[in-house]
Order: sequence, then C-alpha cells, then structure tokens
Amino acid sequence: EGPSFHRPAVYGQSSASGFIIDSSGLILTNAHVVEHLHGGVAQTNVKVTLGDGRTFDARILGFDPSSDLALLKIEAGSELPVAEMGSS
Repeated sequence: EGPSFHRPAVYGQSSASGFIIDSSGLILTNAHVVEHLHGGVAQTNVKVTLGDGRTFDARILGFDPSSDLALLKIEAGSELPVAEMGSS
C-alpha cells in the first residue's frame, strides 16, 4: 500500500467585497460572508486581500445578521486608503 494522507478539515471559505472605513484597518463587509466562519469566537481570523494584492489576516470584531453587516480589523502596519462614505 502507498502512503496514507490525512485531509485537513475546511471550516468555510467565502469571497466578498468590503470597504476600508478607517485608516487603522477597520473593514465593513457582509455578515452572511463571515457569520459561518465566526463560530462565536471573537478572535476568529479570516484572510483579506486588498485591491493592490496585499493579503492580511483579519479579526472578526462582530457581525449583525439583521443588517447583514460585519466589522473586520486588519493590522497593515501603515495607514490605509479609506472609502469615502455618503451621507444619505
């Protein structure tokens, strides 16, 4: 018999858009994308890839399924460009 391989568990994978809302690394995205990854643990990490190709680990700070919003935090080591928000 050949070697036996153990397949690691995959807990979830999603792809979505989001917006940097604060230069310190706060990102607003959809709750339905991250709620199944959260597992009720505030330190759950997800991968975030910015438009310039840089990838960061992000912490899920919280999410609200009723408004379908989630707040993530990345540590970029420098200020990040912030999406301009409307006032309507």
